Amino acid sequence: MRIGITFNLKDSESDAHLPDDWQEEFDAPETVQAIATALRSLGHEVVLLGDGRSLVEQLLCDPPDLVFNFAEGEGVSRCREARVPALLEMLGIPYTGSDPLCLAATLDKDVARRLVASHGVNVAPGFLAPLTCSTESFNSPTLTSFARRITFAADELNEGIPSDSKFAEMNDSLRSIAECNSWLQELLRAYEVAFPVVVKPAWEGSSKGIRQTSLVHDFAGLQRAVAEIHQVYRQPALVEEYIAGEELTVGILGNDPPRILGILHVIPNEPGDYFLYSLEVKRDYRRRVRYESPPRLPREVIVRVEQAALRAYHALDCRDVCRLDFRVRQGTPYFLEANPLPGLNPNDSDLVILARLQGWSYLDLICSILDSALERISRTPDSIRPRRSPATLKSTHHNSGG
Repeated sequence: MRIGITFNLKDSESDAHLPDDWQEEFDAPETVQAIATALRSLGHEVVLLGDGRSLVEQLLCDPPDLVFNFAEGEGVSRCREARVPALLEMLGIPYTGSDPLCLAATLDKDVARRLVASHGVNVAPGFLAPLTCSTESFNSPTLTSFARRITFAADELNEGIPSDSKFAEMNDSLRSIAECNSWLQELLRAYEVAFPVVVKPAWEGSSKGIRQTSLVHDFAGLQRAVAEIHQVYRQPALVEEYIAGEELTVGILGNDPPRILGILHVIPNEPGDYFLYSLEVKRDYRRRVRYESPPRLPREVIVRVEQAALRAYHALDCRDVCRLDFRVRQGTPYFLEANPLPGLNPNDSDLVILARLQGWSYLDLICSILDSALERISRTPDSIRPRRSPATLKSTHHNSGG
């Protein structure tokens, strides 16, 4: 079979106007090559397609039989992960993984929370802080400017110079700050959210925008964190009550029925009152955390987590593969987010680490994703099957993990 791979590569060029994690979702060349090597070892011809304009041109000129998709998309649109599968569906080319609706819904963390909660899965109390309120009132430059206006107006007053216009500016700034304060306080009350809270970008993956400073303990910290998300990431901020407890990630593969690959327990090497699996931790995971699978938790807790993960998988209508993150507090799992485009770095992606701890090789994992997609496509009714159906509906590898 001729299989194309869609992806986004990290760029060595940096941009001083963008946050240092702006490429965090993108992949290194070694990840693309690892997937290509696995597919070739299964006897398939592999074409590297990438993303963007060149992808469109290649698909129009010489489409593959199937696309192995893990392209994240560029920009800040909440639909960016849906672009490639939408293009493939328009051209009638089958692909691995979830469809455009699922990818858009899961990238929008607030939408994902609502869908999962509607299927009886616990989520942390939280709310969306949209861009409609001018949170610029919270940032340092604006407050500094405001302070300067106060000083200037006071100087004018001391000098006996009329300052009505300056006091009008001061009143406008005070009103803006007061409105934003009231807005956030009302959301906290309405959704019954208690401190501490975690503040994160609403439309990001790979822990983008989730730093140790994202865990805030008071209203002033909340103001600063929300303002930073709005200004740096140019999107709404999701505010969730911090769930103290065990950090777990669940791997799910397949369809009708999907099956649990395993549960990965993320354990901090330096226990404390609060643990956040933040970007700083993930970038330094070998020193700061250790992983266990299966977790050393009571069997009844494991069952609850597996049931919650499968419910969330169905609620979001995931296909073929997904990684779902949970916190467990006093035996109760709380859904954090789902990633139907999980990282596939052969060394340090959570799903790959989980598979390895379950006795699977990297080839086993890639083959299982491919087989899940091929089996799903083979069972699709002819009336809605992609126009280009893969010539071979099964890979030749059987994984060692069962």
